[in-house]
Amino acid sequence: METKKKCPYCGSWDVQTVYVESEGYRDWCPQCGKSRISRAVIKSGIIIFIIILVYILGNIILYYAQESIQKPNILKCEQIEIKLKEMELNISKYEKDILNNKNEMQSQKSEIEKIHGKLLSPEINYKDEKGYNMEYNRYRNLIKNYNNNVDKTNKLLLSYKVLIDSYNSNVEEYNKLAKTAYTRWFIIPMPTKSKVKK
Repeated sequence: METKKKCPYCGSWDVQTVYVESEGYRDWCPQCGKSRISRAVIKSGIIIFIIILVYILGNIILYYAQESIQKPNILKCEQIEIKLKEMELNISKYEKDILNNKNEMQSQKSEIEKIHGKLLSPEINYKDEKGYNMEYNRYRNLIKNYNNNVDKTNKLLLSYKVLIDSYNSNVEEYNKLAKTAYTRWFIIPMPTKSKVKK
């Protein structure tokens, strides 16, 4: 036995279930010509809407709670990031200075070897003792300058190594903090961009 439905618009008990190709089954009243969506469909729509709303609100609350908790770590990461940028500039400067010193030393070394070769054959290369002595003094000054550049370069290399070690330890500290500071959990996980440095 088929149960009859009452039309909410005209009050008639002749409501029929009809199939509409674009909408599927729905209730239709032949008396007033109006159709209504069944209460089950409305309830399902409301339930789905509430689930989506709870999901969105839950994620928003969860996100801002994590932002609040991680704020000190985020600030620390930002400070480390500024420090790392300054260190990168210093590292570049050290690398440039070390390269310049090495080039200068290479030039001095070539000049020293050239003069040394000439000094080994004084009879051929010099007219008198005065010319030889002038060249010998130049040779000694070049060696002195070369040795000074070696010391200077070694000091630069030592400072450079200390700076690199400090930079690497700051990167490690940043990465440890960034893993928690910038990671956010959601009710259903969502992909986010990593801020970990390599």
